[in-house]
Amino acid sequence: MLLFSACFALAAPAQTFKETFKEFIKTQSDNLLPSEIPNLIKGFTGAEGKTALAGRYAKEQLLDDMADVVAPYFEDKLTEKDMKEITKFYNEPKTKEALGRMKALTDASTGKQILSEFSSPITKIVMGGKPENIKLREGVSKKYRKTCNKFCKDAGFLKAIEQVEKALDKLPFPSDGKAEAILEYINENLPTFLANTGSQFVTLDDFDTLSQVFKTSAFKHFEAGKDAMLDDILNVGSKLAKKASKWNEKQKK
Repeated sequence: MLLFSACFALAAPAQTFKETFKEFIKTQSDNLLPSEIPNLIKGFTGAEGKTALAGRYAKEQLLDDMADVVAPYFEDKLTEKDMKEITKFYNEPKTKEALGRMKALTDASTGKQILSEFSSPITKIVMGGKPENIKLREGVSKKYRKTCNKFCKDAGFLKAIEQVEKALDKLPFPSDGKAEAILEYINENLPTFLANTGSQFVTLDDFDTLSQVFKTSAFKHFEAGKDAMLDDILNVGSKLAKKASKWNEKQKK
């Protein structure tokens, strides 16, 4: 029996990087993404028919497709040990507590709140105007806003926006500059938006706890993969769009 078990273990195929990475992405999305992604999509589109389908795709298939498309960018940079280290960090009790409050922030930041903060300025940019920056709400300290700015920077949020902006320069047709202006507006105002929303849920200690992972080599390896992906974001977007289209076609049958 022991010999049979040993032979079976040797015969079992090793888990591929893509499979391990897919599990890792799903774990991290459970920690960090808003729980009401379908409602967020509905909030932005406002329609029912296609929106319901988009909501189902976001809930049922999006993470699988994302993992399939982006895994190759991480494969030579992120190890299984790195993924285990990051996952272990997020499973620590103190981190889980901070994540719980951060999750409340991301859930509160969906739908109407995002629309009210960003839709009007973005519409103004599209119409050729220049909106005012988001103002720090009364009662929110400058220290808290400064902490949010550092967190956005250390987490790679601001750099990611800049990389997407640079990717737009690679488009095969001339840009009118509006997309770049929208990204610049978001980049400049995201820390203040986070401060205004986060002050209701997330403490300065929470930000400090969550920032500890940014100092690790595992996170730096993850960031290297993310940088490679964002440098090719137009191609990534195209592949994801094709996968979403195929999924939609299957639902109609």
